[in-house]
Amino acid sequence: MNQPVSHYPQPVMARKARQSMASTDAYNNVRQRGFTLLEVLIALSIFAIMGLASYHLLSGEARTQQALDKQSHEHNYWQRGIMRLTQDLQQAVNRSIREDYGNREPALVGDADSITFTRGGWSNPLHRVRSDLQRVDYRLQTHDEDTYLQRSFWFTLDRAPASEPVQQKVLPDIHDLQFRYFEPDNQSWVNQWPPIDQPDAGLPQAIEVTLTSPSRGQIQRLVTLTLDRKPQP
Repeated sequence: MNQPVSHYPQPVMARKARQSMASTDAYNNVRQRGFTLLEVLIALSIFAIMGLASYHLLSGEARTQQALDKQSHEHNYWQRGIMRLTQDLQQAVNRSIREDYGNREPALVGDADSITFTRGGWSNPLHRVRSDLQRVDYRLQTHDEDTYLQRSFWFTLDRAPASEPVQQKVLPDIHDLQFRYFEPDNQSWVNQWPPIDQPDAGLPQAIEVTLTSPSRGQIQRLVTLTLDRKPQP
């Protein structure tokens, strides 16, 4: 039989075959190097999940740090308030005063839920012309549904009429305040000072302070006073 005769020379056919094979290999290589749409969507989903998880992790860490900072600040605030009250009581002196109307007031006047007394050691960094003694008062106050421990003090011991104290908020969120006074003669605790039968009793031997807070529970301090302190002018 007669073989079909190609219209192209043999070298030309071979070259075209090689070019066709090269084009096919290049196309296959391009397909192997690329990503399908499904693969891209899966990768984006994975990155989105990882990013969301990282955000929640960092956000949780930030909230935890803020809560710790707030708790630390409140703890330090409480520590300073308790220390302020304790130091004031420790420096109580047997010095009576003249109140607004000229009546004599004992060195320490205490009820079950309030106390007023004279303390020493009032620092004077500005070197003002005044005594180093200070008349202070502690009691609960309520403002805008917030009950707190208030400290008040006067710039002079023997006060002029209508003298107004300086008021300071010492401890927040206090719902109950209790004082007890230890009477050295009878060796017993009383809820009022001076005792009714001893108007010139001077100072108690010790004072027990009990603070009750919804957030911190009950806090109790026992402060011993120095009874041999002499009355100061």
